[in-house]
Amino acid sequence: MTPLLVTIALAVSAQDPAPPAAPPAPAPAAGEAAPADDGSAPPAAPADEPPPSLEAAPADADQPPPGLDENFQAPAVPPVVDTTPPSIEDFAVAAGSPDAPPRVTAVVTDDASGVDQVRVYFRTSTAGPFSYADLAAGDGGLFVGSLGMGIQRTGFFYYVEVKDAAGNAELLGHADRPIFIPAAGPSVGKTYEKPVPPREGPPIATYWVALAYGIGIVSLAGASVAAFDLTRTMLILNANQPWVSSLGIIDDEFKSISAGTRQQFQTAAILDSAAAGILAVIGVAAFSTGTGLLIYNALEE
Repeated sequence: MTPLLVTIALAVSAQDPAPPAAPPAPAPAAGEAAPADDGSAPPAAPADEPPPSLEAAPADADQPPPGLDENFQAPAVPPVVDTTPPSIEDFAVAAGSPDAPPRVTAVVTDDASGVDQVRVYFRTSTAGPFSYADLAAGDGGLFVGSLGMGIQRTGFFYYVEVKDAAGNAELLGHADRPIFIPAAGPSVGKTYEKPVPPREGPPIATYWVALAYGIGIVSLAGASVAAFDLTRTMLILNANQPWVSSLGIIDDEFKSISAGTRQQFQTAAILDSAAAGILAVIGVAAFSTGTGLLIYNALEE
């Protein structure tokens, strides 16, 4: 080839550049077969597609979290229902002076909802409407107040109604059966005391009475034995006396006893005397105690 032809061929190649080479295909993962090379380039990913988000889907804002109701509030705790009326522990109405209105004192308790009202209804006749007075609350369940001026001079009828905050009511007396207070005079009044439930059985157990009598019997028996032995010892010590010999109950051998034997009998006499006295006192005290317990039980029943 001539130098002129070579020069023309190089000039044409410079004007028509070759297309760029395709990027190498990614290597297949382990265990996968390599794709066949068909000579075509793989499709490119769109440039405007965002990458996938890793954030969790938002919770439904209209649903309350666990433990709250549909208004997003904690459920209300049901209130405790009070069904027990107040208790009238003590009540007194006094009309001690014709010139002063009757004074009223009461002790009322309620352990649940609390005492709300203590009201005294009163009237001066057996018929007709009642007037009323509310007592003022003090400390420790104490309520005090006064009734209408003048009713103390004629006498009056009354009954009491107490209520707690839950509306439970308790009555002392009744509108159909009111309590009567006579006209004022020296120390005129009527006091109400809460009734005490009856006691079951005697106040003092029967076995205490039996024990007292048993101790009394044993003690008096012991005192009798000691007194008998003391009597025999004294007769032996006085065996030489004519009045002892006349009884004929002491053997002649005791008329001539040694000084040592006499000393032993004298010691025995002293011990018998002390034992008889102590046991006699215990026996009498035990019998007296048992008798007193029997009388007390009889009076209390």
